[in-house]
Amino acid sequence: MASLQTIGNHQAAEADLKKLNELRAYQEIANLNETISKQPNDARAYYLRANAYRKLQQYQNAIADFTRAIQLKPDDASFYDERGNTYFSLQKYQNAIADFTKAISFNLDNADVYNNRGVAYKNLRQYRRAIADYTKAIELKPKYAIFYVNRGEVYFKASDYQKAIADFTKAIELQPNNANAYFGRGVVYQKQGNDDAALAEYNLAIDKNENFTPAINNIGLLAYEMGNIEEAIKRWQKSIAIDNEIAEPQLALAVALYNKGEKAKGIEMAKKALKLDKNLGELDYLKKNLWSDRLLTDAQKLLENLK
Repeated sequence: MASLQTIGNHQAAEADLKKLNELRAYQEIANLNETISKQPNDARAYYLRANAYRKLQQYQNAIADFTRAIQLKPDDASFYDERGNTYFSLQKYQNAIADFTKAISFNLDNADVYNNRGVAYKNLRQYRRAIADYTKAIELKPKYAIFYVNRGEVYFKASDYQKAIADFTKAIELQPNNANAYFGRGVVYQKQGNDDAALAEYNLAIDKNENFTPAINNIGLLAYEMGNIEEAIKRWQKSIAIDNEIAEPQLALAVALYNKGEKAKGIEMAKKALKLDKNLGELDYLKKNLWSDRLLTDAQKLLENLK
């Protein structure tokens, strides 16, 4: 396991890399501004500048440039695909689907676009359509593990646990170091009440990626339900040390601290978590995230105090 100091050093390095990439993106935009001023009908230049805007999360500027590129060259599938990805980043899933569909009309054999559209359908809870798109992506790229992971996730959401396990297992066969696939199997086992099998899968996920916070968080959920509160706290603290913008372990830790008697600290942490993800304030949502009876009961006490 990485020490907290190692995690801190890693986060600092990531921050430095982010700044460097931002500087490069601004330089790309400056260069492309000059190109476009000289060649205002250069579709490729608008496309490249749009991608630079995306790197800076300036999504509206990116969409404007992708749209201009499409106006200049309306038969380029990649323009629609990338604008679709930008709409996806804005959670405008219907717009994204429309663009992915247009991209597919120009290139029926692009597995990645089927996958992208499948993810958008998943987020709209249109699971049949998502499964159909993932299946098409798999037909086109049968050795691409992420497509099986994505389809397995939707099978899980559709409560088809046997098919979910089969897809996660296939992903592991293709890519044995895929932490997401082990985690996916763990989630299915946990949902089925097979906590020992779930724990084994989560540990395998962490073996592949020691900073894989979803598995670390869920081990905390299992530990809390078994009454091992200190172990749960330790796991959630580790998740937060890795990424302090993830809301769920912060709320879980807040619940644990509140019910240990550290009420003020628990309330403060809970408020921060709910600012990051307001859905965590709903017990039904927590239950879907595999929070079990003990943690849900304790969460209710804290959440009622926040009202």
